[in-house]
Amino acid sequence: MELFLKRGEELVGILRSCDTDFPWVNCTFEPTAAFDELQPLFEEELGLLDSDKMEEWQGVYDRILALDLKLIDRKDLQDIGDFLLHIRGNKAWFRY
Repeated sequence: MELFLKRGEELVGILRSCDTDFPWVNCTFEPTAAFDELQPLFEEELGLLDSDKMEEWQGVYDRILALDLKLIDRKDLQDIGDFLLHIRGNKAWFRY
């Protein structure tokens, strides 16, 4: 499985070498330059999640949702739909 992470028509990154550990899909993450402005938001999101600060986490994740990111299967160009995505360094994991 290989997925494009897009914001509108802009490619933000590519998720590759994905494997499933139900309910999560774990992938390597290859960011583009467009991810640079989003990276601090994803770092903040995981920091709050790791600290079990769920109310604050929800506020930050709402900001991520407002970015209207899309995961698109490279093979058939279909949107995955609603998903929960985490990115740390060159790793990404999501569930849908």
